[in-house]
Amino acid sequence: MDVGYSGHEMGLIPSVLAVAIERHITLSRTFYDSDQAASLEPVGLARLVRDCRDVKKMLGTGEKMVIPEEEKVIHKLRYWKE
Repeated sequence: MDVGYSGHEMGLIPSVLAVAIERHITLSRTFYDSDQAASLEPVGLARLVRDCRDVKKMLGTGEKMVIPEEEKVIHKLRYWKE
């Protein structure tokens, strides 16, 4: 069974945290309808997409590696076998 997420909260963070999202969008939150006030206008949708992409980058690949900045001080911070 497919499961979705329908956000009616204010703000973007709950939507960013959802893996699969359904978010209502509108051209103007001032339009009359039950979902308009909780819907995202185009600028809000752009921010949601940006934030979701940022979260994906922050999660990384899961691969553990020493980056060049760490190599400069690695011997001072811990024992390292080469």
